[in-house]
Amino acid sequence: MEEDSQTWEEFAIAYFSDSDADDARHVIHQCSTNPVVRCLLQNRVFWGPLCEIRHICQPPPTITSFVRYCVDFGPEYMFSLEIDRKDFYEFLATSLASLPGIGDVISDCDVQYGTQTSDEDVDPEHHILNMDDERLTDCEIKALCQLFPYMEHLKTLVLSCSGFSSEGALHLARNLAFLTSLEELDLTENKIGDDGLSKMISHIRHIYNFEVADSVVSVNTGLQLCRRQASLENFSLKLNCNRLSDVGIATLAAHARSLRHVTELDLGRNGIGDDGAAALASSFCYISRLRVLILYINNISSDGAVAFSKDLR
Repeated sequence: MEEDSQTWEEFAIAYFSDSDADDARHVIHQCSTNPVVRCLLQNRVFWGPLCEIRHICQPPPTITSFVRYCVDFGPEYMFSLEIDRKDFYEFLATSLASLPGIGDVISDCDVQYGTQTSDEDVDPEHHILNMDDERLTDCEIKALCQLFPYMEHLKTLVLSCSGFSSEGALHLARNLAFLTSLEELDLTENKIGDDGLSKMISHIRHIYNFEVADSVVSVNTGLQLCRRQASLENFSLKLNCNRLSDVGIATLAAHARSLRHVTELDLGRNGIGDDGAAALASSFCYISRLRVLILYINNISSDGAVAFSKDLR
């Protein structure tokens, strides 16, 4: 049978022929009632991934969950040819853009899932993209961002230990607005610096957990971020391992009112000494919602720690 003339049903039966014909029939039935899958079936390049997803779990409940799967496993399951990550992301974005009615499907998913935070029918992992230690270049970050319009329901994005620079952060900044459900963003151990984070701040709206540990970010930029997030009831800011000194902490303390909604502040693995600890302690009357403070591996002496604990009282 010529591949181009093969129907979806024939493809599914052939795909599962080595395991169980009942699986194939079940997949065909499930896909016929799933609007997300029906939309994806319009492009045969997605047939293989859809069968593979169904082989290990249920059909994708949203376009976001399908894209997340493809980003995680796509190169392994979709291609036998060698293809670099940048080209794969661009190919995936182009293929999604070719689907008639995909915007309507995403909007319909908004009604069903977008306003719900604990739907039992949707595994939370469907809407978490963890790319820790993937070593993404700035160009690969740019290509990944082309997928953001199809990931409206993504809640957590982890891009830690990638090594991308302020240029990659700029591409993120320009496209974060597509991730309207994003709540947590982890940019730990990159090279974005103040310049990269400053470009992102105005594009971050509802994120309540922001981590930029070991990304060469200063207190000043952290304060800008806090001011941007002032409308949130809870906000976690993690500035772990960013070479912050007593001077930076004094700046933070002087603007403590900007931190009044912060519930977790991670300043571990920096260069904070006794003077910085004292300045920080004096500011806590303004940070009344703070519940977690992390200061491990700094330069605070025993005397400084004692004085700090007394100031907390």
